[in-house]
Amino acid sequence: MTRAIRVHRHRWVLVVVVAVMVAGCGGDEDNPATIPSRTGPPTVTTSPDPTLTPEEQAVADAQAAVTAFVATSDELWSSAVADLTRLEEVAAEPVLSQLTASIEEHRVEGNQRRGAREAIQFEVTNVQLAGPIELEGGGTGAAGLSVSLMACMDLSAVEIVDADGNSLENPDAPHRRQYVYFAANRTPDDASGWRVWFEQPETEQASPGDPPEVVAC
Repeated sequence: MTRAIRVHRHRWVLVVVVAVMVAGCGGDEDNPATIPSRTGPPTVTTSPDPTLTPEEQAVADAQAAVTAFVATSDELWSSAVADLTRLEEVAAEPVLSQLTASIEEHRVEGNQRRGAREAIQFEVTNVQLAGPIELEGGGTGAAGLSVSLMACMDLSAVEIVDADGNSLENPDAPHRRQYVYFAANRTPDDASGWRVWFEQPETEQASPGDPPEVVAC
């Protein structure tokens, strides 16, 4: 990996459990009323580009996976009733369980979130095309493709308030923040197998005794 990823200045050691769940749907093409409808952000449906190298294709697919993950999770954060199992289409363990629990707690507390994040720029830090999938710190999972990357996310459109309408946002936090992502696909021949396994805002220690601060980008 060309760049060390700092998350609370600890190196992450993750035991990865791959949760790749394929949802199928069918319908009668002669009768549109029988074809199930679906709302919300699309899942990853990229097609191989013959002009790209295998590494470039993996990067393109990983970035599409992160974009779909962010759009889906933002939509679920903003809804009090949307089905959280939709996360299974874009996320795998450990982030799947972590994010599901966070959104459930957010809903129980009556908090409200509006707006969505926007990915401004990606920076790839590692690409693995074969062999066991490895996370920074030594965790090893199933064989397949994996990409580690940083993303500059614009949160200027996001607003979070509690049940009484009071803002839960830090007014001093930058609108553009650096996030760390790990996307992987254990089924290299199927682009729909890409999932985000890890998401974390990058942080750094401001001074001894103070909580970590998010990194602006």
